[in-house]
Amino acid sequence: CGTACAGDWQCPGAEKCCRSRCGHVCLAPEQDKPGECPKVRPRQTPEPCVEEDSCTHDRDCPRQEKCCFSGCAMRCARPAREHPGECPRTKPCWDPRRRRESQCLDDSVCQREEKC
Repeated sequence: CGTACAGDWQCPGAEKCCRSRCGHVCLAPEQDKPGECPKVRPRQTPEPCVEEDSCTHDRDCPRQEKCCFSGCAMRCARPAREHPGECPRTKPCWDPRRRRESQCLDDSVCQREEKC
């Protein structure tokens, strides 16, 4: 069944002490799915969030989707896409009168050859 344990500290390497039909045994941890969760904007409303989590771990989500914070609750979402390359150098444009909300938080919403 595996090496019996009472806590992760009794397991070799990166193994974790997990409950199984044989009691608590050391097992290799499940890996998260590749990719990063999309970035989310902070909630702009004072009302409390009433959504409930629909996932806890990536394994709860279908296909390549990851379990990500939606700004209110944990939801399955496609991972953010990172486009290759670096953003071009730009001139500073700090002017409090012209301050606008960013148009993007990550490359996922940009056209194929563009970066956020």
